[in-house]
Amino acid sequence: TFTVEELIHWMLTLSDNPSTDVLIRRLGGVGAVATALDALDVRGVSVRANEAGLHARTAALKANVEEVHPDAAPAYLEAALLEDPNAATAIGAARGLARLARGELLGSEATERLLAILFETSTGVARLQAGLPEDWRLAHKTGTGGEIGQVSLGTNDLGLLVAPDGRQYAVAAFLAGADESQAAREARIAALARAVVAYQQDCI
Repeated sequence: TFTVEELIHWMLTLSDNPSTDVLIRRLGGVGAVATALDALDVRGVSVRANEAGLHARTAALKANVEEVHPDAAPAYLEAALLEDPNAATAIGAARGLARLARGELLGSEATERLLAILFETSTGVARLQAGLPEDWRLAHKTGTGGEIGQVSLGTNDLGLLVAPDGRQYAVAAFLAGADESQAAREARIAALARAVVAYQQDCI
């Protein structure tokens, strides 16, 4: 038996998929989650499948790509990525996180507890975290899709970057369809964090 807060903690800090699906069921399914996002006016974020459904879809895509002629596989995969049942625009996700940080989505106590959990995330150390100086703080959630051939289905990091003076920046980095190495993809995300740090320094 686990508490809801424990499940949320594992879902966010460890990207634990079973915890995510338990929470989705408890909330009433993906339809209920989508309805809640609509009620909160969170735009640019679509939820139509749970984690088990997403993994099943990835397995089916891999099988289908193997049956497609190699020359046609890239176009097939690109089209499939555009039809991902769970998707978010970078600007939509970043705005949603910014609204959470401002206390516009949840009550003050729930907001504080959720952000505290996000500050404990241990995944994706080579992504946004790698681009931040030691005196910056990061509350974030990573996401990693599988790979089909040499193509990544997703290397993501959504984070609240907190400067030493307390200024906060909501940043979303979503990379899909890239055929470079994971290290190269993560380096791109780290570079984004460094750009935010440089911007902050220019503003001082």
